[in-house]
Amino acid sequence: MKSSGYRTHASLDAFAVKYSRLTAGKLLVYTKDYGNDGDTTFLPAYMTPLI
Repeated sequence: MKSSGYRTHASLDAFAVKYSRLTAGKLLVYTKDYGNDGDTTFLPAYMTPLI
């Protein structure tokens, strides 16, 4: 898998659509730097103790 396709997350998107009434946004824990792409927040694994 190329790193450029790393930000595709069909399962998370499907979950967010199905439960949109219950979720405020999407949080994705992964191995790269912190980032934000619309309603998805990309959180590095080392920052998980902060949530």
